[in-house]
Amino acid sequence: MPESLTALKTTYRAIEKRLDTLDFSVLWPGFKPFPFALYNDDTACLSTGCIPRPASFMGNTAIVHENAYLAIWYLQDARDLDRLTALIVHEMFHAFQQAAGETRFPNEIEAVFTMQLDETYLDLKQAEHQALVNACRHKDMASWHAMRAWRKTRQLAYPHQSTYENQVEVIEGTAHYVELQALKQLDMSAYTERLDSMQEALQDPTHCLPIRPRAYVSGALLLEGAAKLDVKLDKRIGLTDKTYADMVMGDLKIAAMPTAPQAVCGPILIKHRQAVEARIASIIANPEWVREARFTLRGCNVYDAQYVAPHLWTSYFVMLQGAGEPFVEHGTFVCEMEERTVVKLYKARPESKAHSTAS
Repeated sequence: MPESLTALKTTYRAIEKRLDTLDFSVLWPGFKPFPFALYNDDTACLSTGCIPRPASFMGNTAIVHENAYLAIWYLQDARDLDRLTALIVHEMFHAFQQAAGETRFPNEIEAVFTMQLDETYLDLKQAEHQALVNACRHKDMASWHAMRAWRKTRQLAYPHQSTYENQVEVIEGTAHYVELQALKQLDMSAYTERLDSMQEALQDPTHCLPIRPRAYVSGALLLEGAAKLDVKLDKRIGLTDKTYADMVMGDLKIAAMPTAPQAVCGPILIKHRQAVEARIASIIANPEWVREARFTLRGCNVYDAQYVAPHLWTSYFVMLQGAGEPFVEHGTFVCEMEERTVVKLYKARPESKAHSTAS
């Protein structure tokens, strides 16, 4: 038996044993384990045995496989089995969200093009996030209320951007929270270390971009803080269109900004934009290949996709559709856009590494 297949099977059994020790009802109301698969480039291991890797197995996510929801994980590193088990639980929770009829999904592709950010928006978030971290660390209700005020101020001033992030918090932030709670049952010291690292990242303004992965952390800590401070939230899935941020803010009235936020994110935003523009220019100047056609954009790596009109940069893959069925191209790409249509596709050379991993 090839060594890689043996490792896949051994890891699968080890994760099964750890999953059996978890109380899923404590992780989230109504949550139960879902089937899962580990896979590598050639093989996938499921509870029923190992099979050749299906073409539908891409990334770490939850999919429908043989008419049932399935959490899948591309196995690269199995050294920390407790952490890996918690990550599998994260993907199982995405399966649970779909099965339970979750409706609060953001329009990811539209957000790539419409999430216009400025330094005031980021500074408001930074003040809000510092208050959230203080509330979590110290179980401090005054900090919690300060966080609510900052968030409400941001929501009123930037409704489109805030609504998108609120929805990302519901989908990904909740899965990260559940992952964290699974780790808490498996290894308390690992949970504490992970929670500390999330709090440090959220209060560090140099991590304010990209927007989407930061919402993973703020969403998880919003739920963590609510649990620590005994703030009641409606955790039923499929029965409400309110986000957890909406629930936390409630009917809070803000007559004016609490105070002016500290100006810290402007230089970070400028540097980020310059880096994205340079990345795009480098690929256009020296691509592996260029394809000119008219495609509808069906998908990209929304984790850190960047749009600088008229160019969209995406890592790992792009999904396009012409006259036939949608198809996937793997790699890092720059898409030249006309409205929402790709008119020219530049593929980066292999040395143009992706800057973030999809999640």
